[in-house]
Amino acid sequence: MLQDKERNKIKEKLLQLEKFPETTLDIKRLRGERKEVYRCRIGKYRALFYPEYEKKLIIVFDINRREKIYG
Repeated sequence: MLQDKERNKIKEKLLQLEKFPETTLDIKRLRGERKEVYRCRIGKYRALFYPEYEKKLIIVFDINRREKIYG
């Protein structure tokens, strides 16, 4: 269960994704099969997402601790 502080930090960072790719967040494109998938580092957590450029959307499909996200 997330603490309120962690939940608020994640929410704040996800709202900043609205400016992707012109953002100062720690974002990297994943290698391998997931070429259009990015990860956003949020402390001990990672958010995986992909951009839908035509629709001007960011689809966040997973948020979890680092050790659990890359499995």
